[in-house]
Amino acid sequence: MSRLDMMIYRAWYGPLRRPVRAIARRIAGEARIVLGPLKGRFFRGKELVCRMGIYELHVQYLIQDLLDPGDVLYDIGANNGYLSLLGAQCTGPTGRVFSFEPLPANGDRINALMNENRMTNFELVRWRFRTQPERWSSSSEATRIPTRPRSFVIAGAGRSK
Repeated sequence: MSRLDMMIYRAWYGPLRRPVRAIARRIAGEARIVLGPLKGRFFRGKELVCRMGIYELHVQYLIQDLLDPGDVLYDIGANNGYLSLLGAQCTGPTGRVFSFEPLPANGDRINALMNENRMTNFELVRWRFRTQPERWSSSSEATRIPTRPRSFVIAGAGRSK
């Protein structure tokens, strides 16, 4: 993590966060990410912390350290696709990213994000997972599919190197 990234991260969550965020709104007005591992990539979401590039910065650097070209990432609950974008960048064209997101609006945003950044090594999976087996997920926006036990989701999540 660079010193600049750490300084911005601490200022963002520190006691001067209001003036820092006001300044950030002016800096991050365009669509490119300003800091962090995804610096220079496109992100048109509403989340200012993502446009600044400091969204869960410690998680970003952990993902960057753990993923190698050719690896596979499962982003369960992909939300806006920010970490899926990072995974697609880290795994390269030989790797794969599976973004699990049941909400259609979020899924459309993820597709737009990946297309704008020319990422072809990802797949959007519109499934909803729950810990209770043999039940149907119920959400007004989610696609109704049978849910699976948690062990199904984390099976094969181990890393072999």
